[in-house]
Amino acid sequence: MRPTIMTSAARKVWTRLIAAMPREVYTACDSALLAAYCEAVAAHSSATKIMLASALVV
Repeated sequence: MRPTIMTSAARKVWTRLIAAMPREVYTACDSALLAAYCEAVAAHSSATKIMLASALVV
């Protein structure tokens, strides 16, 4: 039920998320929303790593 178009980082988040959720909590209708969440988590993680590695002051 995982969408086929996901980054590799988002697929890793998906695997962790689905393993942690009871099966009766989600259905196939939730897959697009869960995929968007996984992409957001992956993008946040990547941005945080870049920010921490630079001398950027925010």
